[in-house]
Amino acid sequence: MMERRYRRSRSDGDRKAWMQQVKVMHNLYEDKRHQYWCTMIADNRGDMKKLWRTFSAVTGSRATSQSAGAGAGMYKAEDFAKFFNDKIAAVREDTKCAAPPEIKCTATEFLSSWVGFVEFNVPLDT
Repeated sequence: MMERRYRRSRSDGDRKAWMQQVKVMHNLYEDKRHQYWCTMIADNRGDMKKLWRTFSAVTGSRATSQSAGAGAGMYKAEDFAKFFNDKIAAVREDTKCAAPPEIKCTATEFLSSWVGFVEFNVPLDT
């Protein structure tokens, strides 16, 4: 209604009224969205599975397609391993011609030997 009035009149007053109406509408939507998610979180407080789903939906990390099945959007261990193997190979390729780094010894004390112990030989402060 306000937009239509502004488009007809092109007056600054009508534009301000329209912008104010848009801001009120956006604030109302934001309040409704906030109220909805707070209610969802409160309702699922005792059920960790539902609560986790709710948080995933709030943050947008849930799979977009619900019909794709339970494994949709999930990574496999093989994908994880492949990612890191590829990453290591890329770093090695990029640095194969680089000079080795110069590492200065920063330790001031060194352990010359290790002495083993058994737990029951350690004195207890009692």
